Amino acid sequence: MSDYEVGYKKPPKHSQWPKGTSGNKSGRPKREKDPLEVLTKAASQRVTVTENGKSRRISKLKVAATQIVNKAAGGDLRASKMLLDYLVAASGLAPDEVAPAELQEALDEALLKDLSRRLRGSNDGGSNG
Repeated sequence: MSDYEVGYKKPPKHSQWPKGTSGNKSGRPKREKDPLEVLTKAASQRVTVTENGKSRRISKLKVAATQIVNKAAGGDLRASKMLLDYLVAASGLAPDEVAPAELQEALDEALLKDLSRRLRGSNDGGSNG
């Protein structure tokens, strides 16, 4: 036959993969992305928006931030609380250093009233759920 010697790390020729053929066709599976990476990628996608009759492309994150600020300015308590919490966290200061205590108490009270109203509404058989 041939002078090919079968042994350690030398399989028989008939059982070897042909030249140019991989033994692992699908390859190594891709790693699963962590949730922060997925959210960051989704938030950085650009969308076209029309402002004052002009189209421009901005990130989804900027669109979401603009909507939250607009809702907070319109009196939405959830948006106000979300915005305030974010600003406090971003400033690196303690909450009482950023917002006066009266403002924080007023927001907390308004949120509690809103929550209590919603809970009473869901107990009355409403379909809010």
